[in-house]
Amino acid sequence: ITEDSWQVIGEAIKSKDSVGILVDGEEDLLAIVAVLLAPENSFVVYGQPGEGIVVIKVNEDSKRKMHEILSRMEYKPEKLK
Repeated sequence: ITEDSWQVIGEAIKSKDSVGILVDGEEDLLAIVAVLLAPENSFVVYGQPGEGIVVIKVNEDSKRKMHEILSRMEYKPEKLK
């Protein structure tokens, strides 16, 4: 997960316009960033190849789960240290 990813997703979430982020390649970890940065009661939606779409309701529980996932990874963004 790059610092640019955090910045782009953060800017998209803050935008007053509808925004889509197209990722060229496989970057399923960006859903973690989106959930952590999105306001509660919003939804993170992304495609799951061969399955359809995944919808995550952003709330305290989903944010906690994403923090847990990041805590098990080597990558620790400054925001979560």
